[in-house]
Amino acid sequence: MESKDQRMKVMCEILRNMRILKLQGWEMKFLSKIMELRKTETGWLKKFLYTNAMSSFLFWSAPTFVSVVTFGACFLMGIPLESGKILPALATFRILQEPIYNLPDTISMMVQTKVSLDRIASFLRLHDLQSDVIERLPRGSSDTAIEIIDGNFSWDLSSLNPTLKDINLKVQHGMRVAVCGTVGSGKSSLLSCILGEVPKISGTVKLCGTKAYVAQSPWIQSGTIEENILFGKEMEREKYERILEVCSFRKDLYSSAIIFTVKHIFFLVCHVHKVMNIRI
Repeated sequence: MESKDQRMKVMCEILRNMRILKLQGWEMKFLSKIMELRKTETGWLKKFLYTNAMSSFLFWSAPTFVSVVTFGACFLMGIPLESGKILPALATFRILQEPIYNLPDTISMMVQTKVSLDRIASFLRLHDLQSDVIERLPRGSSDTAIEIIDGNFSWDLSSLNPTLKDINLKVQHGMRVAVCGTVGSGKSSLLSCILGEVPKISGTVKLCGTKAYVAQSPWIQSGTIEENILFGKEMEREKYERILEVCSFRKDLYSSAIIFTVKHIFFLVCHVHKVMNIRI
């Protein structure tokens, strides 16, 4: 399972960033990495199947082997083999066959259950987000929207090198700020610090008012467009209309509505034509 997790993690990262791999020409390099992980996983699968085959053979042949050993020992010890002894013994062995056959599956199921419970337990034992990372100020109480003073943050508190070190940032209300840097320089980690998702080692983070975060990977709820826009909040028609106007979303809604209507009309015409042909 650990080998499978490593392979699935790499596969998800590759599929998520396929465009970058194509542009940089890194297909063969990552393919060799996947094949190496797959080779390790295949080795464990072979061991599992061989062990399963051996255990199945052992438990399927066990009743016959037990009968032969039992009656052979009786013969060598001089115990008379009478029908009154042989038939009850065979009946007993027959009764024990089913539990013996199911024993490997039971052991395998117990092992899988233990692995699943260990995974759930490790997930539940994860540390919660620190509630005191961000100092929240009421809306309108300060001219500063976001302020970080001597901030030191680390995803792993046990690591000696913090993820972000000596961060000082001050953003006023109405400002537009762009954070530029190379890949892996900590731009996303800085946003996570403002959200309060990165454990704080030292420093102060102040946030005045509310915040909204739009991730690089879009996430859409299973619902209507209106529900995705409101995102669980109460409907305020004036604010809702203003948001559609600011985001230039009306054209998309109108286009989607037109395409939806044309598609339904097309299917309706095809259905009517089919019915008429059937009647004719």
